[in-house]
Amino acid sequence: MSAVLTAADLAGGDVVYLLTLTFAGRPWRWASRAVEVETEAGELLVFAGGLEGVDVEDALEMGSSDVPSPRSASFTLDWPEVPALVEQGHDLASTTGELAAWVPGTTWERRLPLLDGLVPDAEYGDASEGVSLSLEERPFEVKAEIIPAEHMVNGITWPDAADEAEGQPYPLVFGTPGPYTTADGAASKAGATPGLVVHGSADTLLIAGHPTKAGADGDQVDVNNKNLQTWASFTATHAAVDGDGRIVTTIDYTAEATWEPTHAYAVSWKSSAGIARADGEGYCSTAGDVLVLMLQRSRARVDWGRVYAAKWRFDELTVGGFVDDGDPLDWVIDNLLPLFPDVCLTSGPGGIYPWVDRPVTSRDVVAELVDGQEGVTRTSGVSYVGYDEVVNLATLSYAYGLQRAAYQRSRTITGDPTRQSLAGGVIVTHDARVSRARYGNRAVSLDGSDILYDQASADAVLSRLVAVRGRARRALTLGAPFTWAWLQKGDAVSVTVDALSMSARLGRVRAVHWQDDGVGFEVLLDPRATPTTGG
Repeated sequence: MSAVLTAADLAGGDVVYLLTLTFAGRPWRWASRAVEVETEAGELLVFAGGLEGVDVEDALEMGSSDVPSPRSASFTLDWPEVPALVEQGHDLASTTGELAAWVPGTTWERRLPLLDGLVPDAEYGDASEGVSLSLEERPFEVKAEIIPAEHMVNGITWPDAADEAEGQPYPLVFGTPGPYTTADGAASKAGATPGLVVHGSADTLLIAGHPTKAGADGDQVDVNNKNLQTWASFTATHAAVDGDGRIVTTIDYTAEATWEPTHAYAVSWKSSAGIARADGEGYCSTAGDVLVLMLQRSRARVDWGRVYAAKWRFDELTVGGFVDDGDPLDWVIDNLLPLFPDVCLTSGPGGIYPWVDRPVTSRDVVAELVDGQEGVTRTSGVSYVGYDEVVNLATLSYAYGLQRAAYQRSRTITGDPTRQSLAGGVIVTHDARVSRARYGNRAVSLDGSDILYDQASADAVLSRLVAVRGRARRALTLGAPFTWAWLQKGDAVSVTVDALSMSARLGRVRAVHWQDDGVGFEVLLDPRATPTTGG
């Protein structure tokens, strides 16, 4: 199937909506007008008419790290077979379906899916009354396990484990968690990942439930005894395997005579990385590496092309930490996305993917939307959005230490130049100064990050936060015929509305609104936009 409709496809301005529902073991088909659609294999698919009231929005949740709301569309269909089929035992609530946009003259495979999901709500009467239903897409609700259930300390995997370790999942360790620099630039360390006493009589501490670079290279790790608040260094190895033959990473703490199996332990990984990257090339050290690892462990449908196209942004942050439970996609949403205020998760025909809100330049523009030309019409006034979310003052805590259950460091961004003192953990940026001059101090409370130990990465998070949310944006909506339906959410455009004295203002399409008679575009004008010349 097609991921886009091209301008050439849409030159005739004719789009037909196709609805396919799978119920009672077979497909049922309706369209915005009766059509026959040929597949590439030569099969003819017959669609009855009667599909009316198409109203679907495909939008970016820009500036939000939350899970996007489910997208849906509602229809009333002439479907007289339903009552009898339900009474035969078929469950209408198990129906799945797809709503697509199709250009006459192209094949079935060239359609553009707009919604692909479930039918959670349906209501029917007798055969003459029609069926009312909603088609809903929920790509973010598929659940999986980061840590397989069998990767756990129990009587089979570790018969001589300490009671405190019994039932604990193996930690998945990534990056280089633990080392950080103090406010005066000195090197320090935090106990960043747990150690499990899996062989009490042999003083064996499991520090990762998988092979690691540290274990492969025989590198040193620092271990904190949380009961005694003492540190010691040990060699990480792959010498011990669990009862199911899995290679794990362990240390032997026999040399510390006062350390007991009943004590609690935390590990700082010095300069060695944890788990291998998903592609097998090296070890996870950036947020991009961890993003790919988690998405591969999820059961969600993923648009890998777009994931790798956005991975560069995630690769700019160094992260380290551990995971010992939860769903992979939930973990990404809760732990990675808050570090990227210029990224939101969205979905398309290929699956879910991250979208990066880069400043728009003239070189990025793919369409010039001019009110009154080529069928483009302004359909709203200009509004300001994001005012309540403006921020120019924020503090981010990081370098979490299990040994004291507290963050060891914090950094603050502000627009007040009188507070600038790098040694004191305060940074001032141009964006913060501009925002403060315009709106005054606008503070936001940030949750601390358990996976940041690097000061430069913490500063990058704060700088991007203010760059993206330091100013409100203007928004307006434009309607257009189907000849413009090739534009996608996220596309960079220029907008000209003479009646508003607006000339070639740069922005991005936040939402595409599909309707019976054409498409609408909500455009967010970008206050960071910088016109360029040449090239």
